[in-house]
Amino acid sequence: MLDADEFHYIAKSSFLAKNIFFFIQTTQFHIKAIEGQDKHAATVHMELLDSLGQSQYLACLAPHCGEVNMDYSINPILPSSLVVQDEYIFVQKQHAESNKLFVSYQRGQFKMSHFPKNLHPQNFNILNTDEGQVFVAVHYKKDYINCYLSDPTGQFFVLTLQNIVAVTLKGHFQVDLYQVKGLPGIYLANQEPKDLQLKESGRRTFISFDKGGNWSLIPVPNNLRSQCAADKKAKCSLHLHLQQIETFFNVPRVLSDENAPGLILAHGTIGTGLSFRGVGVFITRDAGLTWYAAPFHGLHELNILDQGSAITALNASWKTREIYFTCNEGHDWQKHIFAKEDVYVDGVLNEPGINTLIVRYVIHLFKFLTLFYINKTFLYFKQISSLITLDRINKKYSLWKY
Repeated sequence: MLDADEFHYIAKSSFLAKNIFFFIQTTQFHIKAIEGQDKHAATVHMELLDSLGQSQYLACLAPHCGEVNMDYSINPILPSSLVVQDEYIFVQKQHAESNKLFVSYQRGQFKMSHFPKNLHPQNFNILNTDEGQVFVAVHYKKDYINCYLSDPTGQFFVLTLQNIVAVTLKGHFQVDLYQVKGLPGIYLANQEPKDLQLKESGRRTFISFDKGGNWSLIPVPNNLRSQCAADKKAKCSLHLHLQQIETFFNVPRVLSDENAPGLILAHGTIGTGLSFRGVGVFITRDAGLTWYAAPFHGLHELNILDQGSAITALNASWKTREIYFTCNEGHDWQKHIFAKEDVYVDGVLNEPGINTLIVRYVIHLFKFLTLFYINKTFLYFKQISSLITLDRINKKYSLWKY
């Protein structure tokens, strides 16, 4: 015979199994306890789909799904809307023509969040919950998307940036916003122009140093002011390709790392709006206050080595035989010819990470793949001696066939 605990476990498992069977379309099945927020480390937050086709929020204690005292009066909720981050739990509910965001602060009762203006929100994207504030993007009808910042409870929001560039897909959306790694509260975002006729050429890049509290355009590097048209110098600034729209055009994404605080590498253009013409690589070492341009143009695969002391760049848009490298954080660059003919670049990899002295480039010529290694010591050595030719480092290569 089964004892009470075994029966309780089987009954609960059976109940969960039935719901899991209907839960196959949900993006998040369960979220583990968050240290310092949930009373029990065994707490699991779940979104289940019941036999009536309604999504339900449930929290219980693993492994026997013991009861957790939570506010379940919020049920039912919209499918795939459960988000658990830090001291906040978010769900969405449908109300007339709009979706409403509800928040549980410090695991308390769910309360509806309030946003300025009644623009009929269709979806919400929780961007960040650090430092006791919620940073959220709201998708309205006609693909109009704003970013908001909350009070500590996550219930009351104020507008921070309007009309963010975004990619909208069925059931979700992603904004063209980048959180800089290594320093908290620094964001880059692309904004759509007010005039929709300028949508493709009027996008502008803004930077915030206080988690969206204030935004400003990025000043043009002093030595590049001449690239601004004489009649548009007042509106000329630096604009960067971030991470959403650029994915469709194979533009390498912005690069930063927690182990190289303040260093940001990005592709961009100078003018009154973002462009895909005349793209170059821009670098900042002070987390976005001042920028300078690399001496080469076009799209490049960038890699940070040795916590930012060295950077490499390889042409990513066409065949190449050149590698650019710098050992002083991008102020001075050198070019190395590593092959006798142009090859295609398939990928770039640091291993075991940003602390490594080795960067690996996967390249191919016709039907062969070659793995090419460079280490930082070798790069530095080349600065004080003649360049080492490909013939002298053939042992660094291994030939792959496919």
